[in-house]
Amino acid sequence: MIQIDLNEGEIHLWRLNLETPPVDWQISGLHLLSKDENERAQKFKRGMDDYINTRIFIRKILSPYINKSPEDLIFDLNPYGKPFLRHSDIQFNLSHSKQWAALAVGKNCELGIDVESTSARHSTLDIAKHYFHPDEISQLERMTSHEEKQDYFFRLWTLKESFVKGLGTGISTGLDKMNFTIDHKQAISADFSPDLQLKNPQDWHFFQYELHEASVKNWCAVTVRSSNNINLVWM
Repeated sequence: MIQIDLNEGEIHLWRLNLETPPVDWQISGLHLLSKDENERAQKFKRGMDDYINTRIFIRKILSPYINKSPEDLIFDLNPYGKPFLRHSDIQFNLSHSKQWAALAVGKNCELGIDVESTSARHSTLDIAKHYFHPDEISQLERMTSHEEKQDYFFRLWTLKESFVKGLGTGISTGLDKMNFTIDHKQAISADFSPDLQLKNPQDWHFFQYELHEASVKNWCAVTVRSSNNINLVWM
């Protein structure tokens, strides 16, 4: 096994196309799953293949970072259900849409990642009115094109999801507690509610990528909390 070294401030991003996973992906990797993972997989009425594929993906990718065999990795959960590696300074976070599984890996930092397909059929503006910050709702309402509204909604949604995953608390934190703006140069800025009680708001960094290779466009957002300069690398 070739070990992967990771410096603080360096974030590695990995992705797996769930529509076209590698040939024999499950046949060669199913034995890597734990007993609990195998038992959980059997409970899925739909989405079992995606669950199995993403668990294999996580184990294979994280293995060389901690120099352990994929089947020997042990995962724990924080009080809000966010998984982490036991006895390791390597942090990770996973997200998946219908097409993509995306994994962020870092060291001694807080990480969140979210990927979403833009193919939703529901009214994104109605959802935004229930969950988003008033300024974000105003941004969406000023847009005249349905396509523009839908695209911007998913940009905001992925930023919010990745942030609350980075916090480790999930969407119960309240998606209106943060206000994101993306300017014409694609620069991302954020204002936070005092309710979040962030000690050093300037340590939160946000990145966003468009994933084209699947059947529909997907947005992927990454959140990192670190006092270091951040360097993201797609692997």
